[in-house]
Amino acid sequence: FVRDVKLLIALYALAGVLHSAHESPKNALLAEAYPREEWERGFAMQRLFADSGWMLGLLLGFFVSHCHLSPPQILVLCSGLHVLAFSCALAFVNDPILAIERKLLAIERTLEGACRWLRAFEGVLDGKRVEVRTTRGGLGVLCLGTILFLLAGSMFFTPLPVFLSRALGLHQSTIFALYVFNTLGSIIGYLVVIKGAINQAEGSGVRGATLCRGVLAIVMALAVTTPLLNVTIMAVVLVLMGFAYAIFFVCSLALSMELVPEGRSGLFAAIVNLSCACGAFLGSLVAERAGFATTFLICGSTFLTAHVLLRRLGRD
Repeated sequence: FVRDVKLLIALYALAGVLHSAHESPKNALLAEAYPREEWERGFAMQRLFADSGWMLGLLLGFFVSHCHLSPPQILVLCSGLHVLAFSCALAFVNDPILAIERKLLAIERTLEGACRWLRAFEGVLDGKRVEVRTTRGGLGVLCLGTILFLLAGSMFFTPLPVFLSRALGLHQSTIFALYVFNTLGSIIGYLVVIKGAINQAEGSGVRGATLCRGVLAIVMALAVTTPLLNVTIMAVVLVLMGFAYAIFFVCSLALSMELVPEGRSGLFAAIVNLSCACGAFLGSLVAERAGFATTFLICGSTFLTAHVLLRRLGRD
């Protein structure tokens, strides 16, 4: 029913604000519903359903586009799905009876720190040389590493459809299928976390994911100048990219709920959205002015920088 482009942009921006606003309470509810040892699995389960719905939405959009529905009709269909989601939230989502899991975790970390210092003080009294490891700066390291990871990811994927169309000459339907492969990689990653097959030691998941994406982006930068790059290689790269993103997102979200003080959990959602927005702008700009190979190389370097930075988690 909207006829003005400016009003349509304003409504789209408002929808983005509301989408970001639901992230913090959703994460808090999941954190209170599971013990700390199960946070990764809980977040992975939620993301599994979310990405499955996103992929079904892609398939539905592909289907309705062939049914000759007009854009206003498709928007009405999307609005109906949002109303259905709102109704389900009203019916099934309730506040936890006791919201104490994060409080208990904060107390546990405080007591662990106090015990380390007491043992260090005891060692000093005994004349021993003592080295104390603390978690100071862990939140700052996680936030900066997350910014770099998501910035590089957005820079990589924003100009990618143009690269696939121009450089490889792929049809629109083939590009769509490649992005479905990327989503399938994410779903596989969430399933792996749910099954407990990933080492969930502090920071190990995020470090491995950043290293994987960094290597893949640099391989892409090198492959651009060779005739070896084809649809099969792109499908494998995008599956691995999606897998690494799933591992990183789940592990970093669990760490953020552990490190970010209560009442400020929106910090992680703000970092995610701001990094993606800046990466989308920079990715298009660099690809237009410096080419796709340079863009992928910058993305790979940024991923590896995030990996080096995140190695400090749990070692400060």
